[in-house]
Amino acid sequence: MLTKRKKIKTGIVVRFFLLPAAMVLLSACSAFSSETKLKILHLNDVHSFLTPRTAELNLGGRPTTCEIGGMARVAGLVDALTVEPGQTLLLHAGDAVQGTLYFTLFDGRADAGVMNAVPFDAMALGNHEFDNGDSWLAGFIRSLKVPVISANIRVSPGHVLEHLFAPYVVKKLDGRPVGIIGMTIAEVTRRSSRPGPGVLFGDEVRYVQAAVDALSDKGIGRIILLSHYGYENTLSLAGQVSDVDVIVDGHSHTLLGDLADYGLACDGPYPVITENKDGDPVCIVQAWSHGRVLGELDVTFKADRVVAWSGRPHLVLGDQFWRKDDRGEPQRVAGAERKKILDRIRRDPSLDIAPENAAVAGILEQFSRQVAEQGETVIGMASQDLAHVRVPGQVHGTRPMPLGSRMAPLVAQAFYEQVPHADMCIQNAGGVRTGIQKGVIRFSTVYGMLPFSNTLIEIEMSGRSIRQLLEQALEYVLKNDAKGAFPYAYGLRYDIDARKPFGSRFSGLEVRERASGRYVPLENKVSYLVVANDFIASGKDGYKAFGAASKVPGKTVNTYLDYARSFITHVQALDISGKGLAELPRRDHCIKSVILPETAPSAR
Repeated sequence: MLTKRKKIKTGIVVRFFLLPAAMVLLSACSAFSSETKLKILHLNDVHSFLTPRTAELNLGGRPTTCEIGGMARVAGLVDALTVEPGQTLLLHAGDAVQGTLYFTLFDGRADAGVMNAVPFDAMALGNHEFDNGDSWLAGFIRSLKVPVISANIRVSPGHVLEHLFAPYVVKKLDGRPVGIIGMTIAEVTRRSSRPGPGVLFGDEVRYVQAAVDALSDKGIGRIILLSHYGYENTLSLAGQVSDVDVIVDGHSHTLLGDLADYGLACDGPYPVITENKDGDPVCIVQAWSHGRVLGELDVTFKADRVVAWSGRPHLVLGDQFWRKDDRGEPQRVAGAERKKILDRIRRDPSLDIAPENAAVAGILEQFSRQVAEQGETVIGMASQDLAHVRVPGQVHGTRPMPLGSRMAPLVAQAFYEQVPHADMCIQNAGGVRTGIQKGVIRFSTVYGMLPFSNTLIEIEMSGRSIRQLLEQALEYVLKNDAKGAFPYAYGLRYDIDARKPFGSRFSGLEVRERASGRYVPLENKVSYLVVANDFIASGKDGYKAFGAASKVPGKTVNTYLDYARSFITHVQALDISGKGLAELPRRDHCIKSVILPETAPSAR
């Protein structure tokens, strides 16, 4: 298929090429002897999901549960796909940590051990790498063998992170140098993680172009951008920088490819093809999240320009399968039925049953026993499915959630009850990572849902300041890439109309009286005690009124109650009383009514 070379003058031009052979040619380039080939294998947003998890796929026309992901299998697939070392790159687009008990219990040691056993050529800094602060990140980088890169982050002289990462690295592949530029989403990291004041974030487009120019000055024209920026952001950036040939991205947990037959929705083909500022083609790829997919991109260069590309996402699967019987009970698939599933997988190159890499499996074994012992401890029961979405109106599976999360208000209730004199709890949506399914609740369930190292903060605020706080949080949701900032609460309820101007979007605010359970109007001049996690209490995620209050002596108190442990205590108390965790009664849900834009910005 031939394409025209033209520069993008306005807007974004994205060309999706779908050919049965998964190969696109810009010209009859195969005749040129100076062509060179490069294979790029890539991951992003692993978030400490180091071992397999289960997922339901449509295999053979039936819902089938199987294991998916796991870094030992990912490493085994890397071994199988790697061609000559001089022709293969293995890249990590950031957010390696923060999300499971492997991180909570081992503080990054398990993640580093696994990553060091896999031959990564470069890793971009993600926003969640900054969640535990600069000193933690410095120690984590020192423990890694992989070069860490980000072109749009600078640190002050003498900073703990000084000299620990670079704007780019250069690799020699197939006899020619290739520049790999790192990039980190700036605003989300600055607002939604914990970088210190000595960490400065620059404009993504400007700093990437500066790094491109620096490589060009060295005579390096084959350039890969390894970005933690998000799919939509990356589509926009591609047309604003020159000389970039490939973008390996992360942050938005985007699945690309054609996996609809298996019940997986993809946001575009693999790879997505657009144009850079010069009008030359750019291949954009991302590999979903949690180690469930290993991306494989093959590109052909003629001189310093990409002239051909092919590739696919590899869904990393185990070799055991379960289906529900007539009573709805899961049964292991065996015999001829299992053979049909295996044959279906073998026919699709995007599905891979990968053998485990022995070295990675050995490293994980020493951590997995402790995770299993702690994580399998049952703390209570959920009497129904408690889904989590970030903003009202989103769909969970096939079910619309008009009032938003069922889980986040329960998390707020748990924190409220751990601070007996609090009038209310306010909780950001992004601080809750998952919902909880009906059935037993284990330690691992809670730490997967509340994976961060947060504590609970008491904040004294006037009713007027609370109104302002909610407005600020919603404004941040509407104007930034930040659904995770959406405010949920317990002990406080309100109506939302986002069509109205700032300052009038929240109405009908009511506070729950602890003794009577009655809801009374929030009074502007009355002082209330609010409990919140220390992340938003510091002013992050747009919660500026919290940040302002924290600067006033005597207005805030750190309870030093761990937020995940606080939720565990709440569930254990319910279990002792013979109750299961269940959705709040309608009268206690924080949102009485809500009107939001049909399309809201997305974030992870």
